[in-house]
Amino acid sequence: MRSKKPSLSIVLDEITPENLAIAVSRSITTDTAGNKVIGLMDVPLLRGSVKLVGTNDIGNRFTWTFDNVLFKSDKPIGFIDDKWGTIDLDGEVLFDATNNRFGFAEERLDATA
Repeated sequence: MRSKKPSLSIVLDEITPENLAIAVSRSITTDTAGNKVIGLMDVPLLRGSVKLVGTNDIGNRFTWTFDNVLFKSDKPIGFIDDKWGTIDLDGEVLFDATNNRFGFAEERLDATA
């Protein structure tokens, strides 16, 4: 039995159809005119993997990979807000039985991602 409950908080700094879809439980389809249409609350659970690549100039560079993240859509989207253009997103990092881990961090010694 695993008692750890790691979580992940991300601030998405662009309001795109893909980012909105994650925030509002979410499917994206395309209508006949080519517009992206976001379903609201139509997917009960959104799971995915997350990879964060450090691109800092000073200090060690790490790539963080979370194999199995359950995203929660419980944060408000501030359409009329001082922080317009950002979406706060939380997720629960789940144990991935296939890889026998929650994820991993890798230090990159090279200058490329």
